Amino acid sequence: MKTGAICRTPTNGWSIFVGLSACLIMMTAVGCSGSDEPPVGTVSGTVTYKDKPLEEGALYIYNNETANAGGAEVKDGKFEIATELKTGTYTVYVTAIPPPPPNPENPPADLWGKFPEDVPEKYQRQDKSDLKVEIKEGHTDVAIVIPSK
Repeated sequence: MKTGAICRTPTNGWSIFVGLSACLIMMTAVGCSGSDEPPVGTVSGTVTYKDKPLEEGALYIYNNETANAGGAEVKDGKFEIATELKTGTYTVYVTAIPPPPPNPENPPADLWGKFPEDVPEKYQRQDKSDLKVEIKEGHTDVAIVIPSK
């Protein structure tokens, strides 16, 4: 028996192939995780009508390509949609804040808010509005101007 002999385990091409394949699969899985997720963003800003802040209302945005949507209450001309939405172009429309269900102690007529009655119907409907906002990755701040005609 020789002294100083090195103990070796036999290797073959199959075990090397299996080991490299496992490493490649793990690297691919780690490298690709999250890359399928589209970028997202939030949006806030101002809404004006007839050169004045929209006192009260509800603002909605809708992406015709992805069917993503969001909404927020407008108060003193400001809104914030905190929900993350996929980046892209969204149609903007505004409506009055609808009253809650009837309550005998609090008549609905007093709860409609201060939405201007003369906002053109075009800007109160998702399928008619031509107002657009581009949501970018991260946060987007926009100024929405509702035309009076």
